[in-house]
Amino acid sequence: MASQVEGSATVIYLIPEGSDVKKGELLVELDSSDVDEKLDSQVVTTNASRATLNASRATLRSAEISLEEYVEGTFEESWKEYENSIFEAEQTRKQKSDITRFTERLLNLDYSTELQYEIDKVAEESAKNSLAVTNLKKMKLLKYTSEKQITSLMSDIETARAKVDSDKNSYNINLSRENRYRQQSANCKIKAPEDGQVVYANQDSRRMSESEMIKEGSTVRQRQVLIRLPDKTQMQVKTMINESNISSVKVGMPAKITFDSMPNRIVEGVVTKVNLYPEIVWMSSAKDYVTLVQIKEDVPELRSGLTAQVRIIADEQKFSALPNTERRLIV
Repeated sequence: MASQVEGSATVIYLIPEGSDVKKGELLVELDSSDVDEKLDSQVVTTNASRATLNASRATLRSAEISLEEYVEGTFEESWKEYENSIFEAEQTRKQKSDITRFTERLLNLDYSTELQYEIDKVAEESAKNSLAVTNLKKMKLLKYTSEKQITSLMSDIETARAKVDSDKNSYNINLSRENRYRQQSANCKIKAPEDGQVVYANQDSRRMSESEMIKEGSTVRQRQVLIRLPDKTQMQVKTMINESNISSVKVGMPAKITFDSMPNRIVEGVVTKVNLYPEIVWMSSAKDYVTLVQIKEDVPELRSGLTAQVRIIADEQKFSALPNTERRLIV
């Protein structure tokens, strides 16, 4: 298992090496104080951006309602009012016209005066003008006022919609950052993905400085392997075969394995892999090839990192074997 915390972190708890653990058991805990502080701050920022987004959505809905209200309410109301006014003005015009015609007939019969006729004529013209003005107002409402108002309201909607999109992107970015911090905080607790035996990733301890060793209080970097959980049923030995003998080694060959911790016991094994290329060793001209030998027996005493001696049987009929090789047990 490797650290998944961004940057570096300090080990504040480490399960003892060699412990047998069950799936889900805590193996390593890293200091999460910095991540938790960032998370707390980010939660505030995310909540603020959520509130801003909700306000933007409310503004957009309000703008949409305003458009619906104008088109289906205010405009229709004004349109009906002008139609009523036109109808009333038309009726008034007809009445004034009938009165003028009647006065004209009376004048021809000398039952009325020229003055009365002129008064009625002016009233008729006034009614005609009122009707014309009302028709102009109706046309103005349809052609100019409504179009200008609808254009303005649609512009408000587009502006509000753009604000919602912008605030939504900002909220998603903040939420993603918050979730990342939450995951980082959770990553500070490394748990066993399966049953196994705890082995610290200190196999190259001879090349590691004291500060690089896996222990409580040490600083680890992202993706640094901290612990391995070898499966005892899949133990194998990594050994090196010199180029003078490598051509005799094949996958599937049997092997005899002894361990320094159990010198009187011989364990059966089988070759599972032979590297095609030699291992490069600094300042050495020797050409050795990595070879993996699978342990075929169930040996409860086995531990990762034990020193072993391997004899690969090249020709069982002649009971011959390759020279002993001493290597460490791996998984």
